[in-house]
Amino acid sequence: MASRLFSHDCRDRFRPFIRLLPFFALVRLLYYALGLRFWAGPLDFYYQFLDPLLLKTRLLESLWYLHCQPPLLNLLSGIVLKISGDAYVLVFHGVNLLVSLGTWIAIAKGLETFRVNRWFAWIAGLALCSTPQFVFYENMLFYPHLCLGLLSFALFAALRSRLRPGVWLGVFFLSLSALALLRSIYHPLYAFAIVYVAASMAAKADRRKVVRLAVVPLALILLVCFKNLVVFGFFGTTTWTGSGLHKVAVRCLDRWELVPLIESGEISVLSLHQEYSSGDVFLKYCPTTRGDYGVPATDNYFKSSDHPDSDSPPINANHWVYLDVCGVLVSDSIAIARHFPSKFLQALWVDLQSFLSPVTRDFFIHHFMLHDDTVLARTTRAAEAIEDFFLVKYGPIALFLIGLRRVARKKTPDPAERFALFFVYATVFWATVISCLFESGENNRYRYEILGLVYPVACREAYDLFRFARDRSRKRLTGRGIVS
Repeated sequence: MASRLFSHDCRDRFRPFIRLLPFFALVRLLYYALGLRFWAGPLDFYYQFLDPLLLKTRLLESLWYLHCQPPLLNLLSGIVLKISGDAYVLVFHGVNLLVSLGTWIAIAKGLETFRVNRWFAWIAGLALCSTPQFVFYENMLFYPHLCLGLLSFALFAALRSRLRPGVWLGVFFLSLSALALLRSIYHPLYAFAIVYVAASMAAKADRRKVVRLAVVPLALILLVCFKNLVVFGFFGTTTWTGSGLHKVAVRCLDRWELVPLIESGEISVLSLHQEYSSGDVFLKYCPTTRGDYGVPATDNYFKSSDHPDSDSPPINANHWVYLDVCGVLVSDSIAIARHFPSKFLQALWVDLQSFLSPVTRDFFIHHFMLHDDTVLARTTRAAEAIEDFFLVKYGPIALFLIGLRRVARKKTPDPAERFALFFVYATVFWATVISCLFESGENNRYRYEILGLVYPVACREAYDLFRFARDRSRKRLTGRGIVS
């Protein structure tokens, strides 16, 4: 293994990586010199995280009683907090740096598999990993950067697998499982659908082996769903579906417009309250037969950490009352959308515009990671202005849609490549639709994640267009006798 790793062929294949690695490091040193620091603040007050004290002292118990989110983010956070002590910020930063390196390698090797020039592939990957958008999320403790890395690695694994039973196809299925256990947008149904398509596109002789490879990754997802069914009475990975849908349903409404529906009994008074109010507020209005579970992960109204912008501590969004609030808000959202269909469609349009907005145009990034009128803040605003430019915003989307012809018209004879492209387009479509339906205001974070899929396909199409234009130009020059 060692001799193979350091063989001449291996060194030759990774020569661009070795030569470009100093530029990767230099970019990060430059951002550091401009004042960018790793921000671990989300651990203390973001709703997606359990109380850091519980993650450190009662990790397994808290994960067992976790219902608001899939468990992987809190599991990873708890492990880091346990093993690193006061150096947890450094460890989290190191993990994100490794994810960045892995993303670069996965994108470059994926582009090579797409038969793109090797140096072009590695430079294109480095270009993405050097943008302000990428480096900001790399320096933030949250799951968008992890999801981008997983998606880019899943694409590479799908291409390398040749859609044949083996290590790489197993790695692809494990990546799917990790996505479903990390972020609720990647619903179990999404994972099962991708596995079904993989089995159906594989050679007939390999289909059973493909399904057997997917058994363990899918079983991990089902275990979490069945755990929630046994402990809480619902089958799934999250209880935030109602909160997300309700945010969209009321986005373009004034809350007073809901009063007639409340008075008529069509919706609950909960609709007048912010979707992530503390448990004690919801308990006043939400009918429930539940009670305390006897563990702080579900019974505490607030976390033990501090909120940087408030005198009150951050709320515990994993309180057991959310189990009932979710169902009530789903029903309310459907009723509101039925009574105000134009407002609901307007909200979806606003969400789509938010989805397409610069990925660093985020309140928390600007409020906590950018300070005053520094060079870093001006650089970020300039990068956002460039990202808002029509060609920059819609050019990659156009190239990405051009690539759809390879799947729609069956122009790709290789079944593995066709499956990988199906995975790309299905995932991008899924993430776009789900993010606009169940999120309002922070939709651009979802677009950041799928850059790991959109960017390689757009680069491949740009490279093919360049080659086409170059070949046409050479033919014209040859015809005129200018080039022999």
